[in-house]
Amino acid sequence: MNKVAPFLWFNDNAGEAAEFYLSVFPHARKLDEVRSKGVGPWPVGKIATITIELEGQEMVFLNGGPSYQLNPAFSFFVRCDSQEEIDSYWGKLIEGGKPMACGWLTDRFGLC
Repeated sequence: MNKVAPFLWFNDNAGEAAEFYLSVFPHARKLDEVRSKGVGPWPVGKIATITIELEGQEMVFLNGGPSYQLNPAFSFFVRCDSQEEIDSYWGKLIEGGKPMACGWLTDRFGLC
């Protein structure tokens, strides 16, 4: 477990986002999830947080509601060894998202 990990705020689709990133990166795994027992803003059974690991980097996703949104001020940088690898990640991550300048993209969850 990393001492420091990114903690990303999603509206209500943290579980869907986690499953998406787990499918994109070959060295990825789900580490933990916390589901609501009816306390707090989540209905019973809804994922409150889900912890995943992508390529050795642990991160936590929160279903935090609409108060905050992801933006380019926080983004992921994916190191690649070849154009083929870049193209593979780009093709998966751009699906439902949009391209930005200088080789950046925003994926369907708003993560750059």
